[in-house]
Amino acid sequence: MAFRIETVENVAAAGNKVSMAGAGMTGLGWFTSNEFFGIVGAMVAIGGLLITWYYKREASKLRRADDARRQKEHELRLSERQMRIDLMRSTGRPIYAPERDTDLGVLEVDE
Repeated sequence: MAFRIETVENVAAAGNKVSMAGAGMTGLGWFTSNEFFGIVGAMVAIGGLLITWYYKREASKLRRADDARRQKEHELRLSERQMRIDLMRSTGRPIYAPERDTDLGVLEVDE
């Protein structure tokens, strides 16, 4: 999920650069008094602004969805922890949390 948010933010940054290029072309068109450069530059700048707006909005949606997922996961862990605590109090025996899967291999000493 994090990779997708970064990708969307990169596209939004590219849209911002396109917008700046369009603004530069508009300035060049005004400087040379060539209407073609001015019109094309204004169109590119507006297109860049629209691209930036769209992808920034999409990145915000993805970030909210990721935050909601993390919040649900946190609440699930808290409820699991509370169940273990209640079970330990009722039985008097320690109950350990299950080990979580990681992307790491077995950590042993190399011989």
